[in-house]
Amino acid sequence: MPNEILNGFPMADHWIRVHPELPARSPKWIPSSRTRVIPASEFLRVISVTDEVAANGILRQLQSGTSFSELAGEYSTDPSAQNGGYTGEVLLKDLHPMLAVGAKMLRYGEFSPVLSAFGKFMILGRMPVDFRYRAVELEREAGALRARGDLRGALVKYQAAVHMYPAFLRAFILMAQVEEQLGNTKHAFELLAYTAGLYPNDATVQFNLGIAHGMKGANEEGIAAYRRAIDLEPEFMPAYLNLGLLLLSIDRMPEASMIFRTGLDVDPISAPMYYGLGLAEQKQGHTRDARRAVALAAKIDPEFVKQQQAQ
Repeated sequence: MPNEILNGFPMADHWIRVHPELPARSPKWIPSSRTRVIPASEFLRVISVTDEVAANGILRQLQSGTSFSELAGEYSTDPSAQNGGYTGEVLLKDLHPMLAVGAKMLRYGEFSPVLSAFGKFMILGRMPVDFRYRAVELEREAGALRARGDLRGALVKYQAAVHMYPAFLRAFILMAQVEEQLGNTKHAFELLAYTAGLYPNDATVQFNLGIAHGMKGANEEGIAAYRRAIDLEPEFMPAYLNLGLLLLSIDRMPEASMIFRTGLDVDPISAPMYYGLGLAEQKQGHTRDARRAVALAAKIDPEFVKQQQAQ
């Protein structure tokens, strides 16, 4: 076989003979071969009810093939019910001992028998090993459909992605955008508000929530969301720009000027920020400052300024 030296290592080609005509049997899972390693953490769902009879009824529905997330949404009293029972990654050492024993026995995709803890009756479900990968694949398929203009098909795929991974931030945001494109503004806002509850410390979520509030005319809520985004990520330039423009639209000119100037401290060569500052200064009668700001915007991005002035 041909070989060569690469970076001091001898390299050689190897031929592998493949026999597709020979059937390859899938190995059968044998309980005795199950790993004895106890996981430190697991991604779980939970259904929690106060009545044991009801819990056993739910278990029978699970055994007959009913979706765990649907049953959690319908019956569970746990706060995770609105999220299909999804609790995310949980350290087993932090669980009630009875729940920890039940959780450590679960294989990927399995659910537990009814467990009793804290005076409640619970069923745990372990997420499939590849649930996040499968959700990402669905989100990519949705993006391809959206690019082709099939918004309703994309929406179905995004819904499937968040059903597979109930905390899939990007899919929620993109799904809200598609809902808005379809004219479902109310549902788009509800999705963004829900996502903000899931990720209260995510600047992008707060930014999108600010946009949604602005579209509804809820200006104070929009201002608060943009300010929250800036607090979370002080270099998030779109939040400065949108906040400044929102303040500009409701005639709060001094505040708008301050936001534009603060944004320019972060990015001193932002043409949109200089242009917004010019508008705010002009409306306050500060003609000299306004001309200077617009001139700087034109120097940085003349095409942008031409487009704005043509509107």
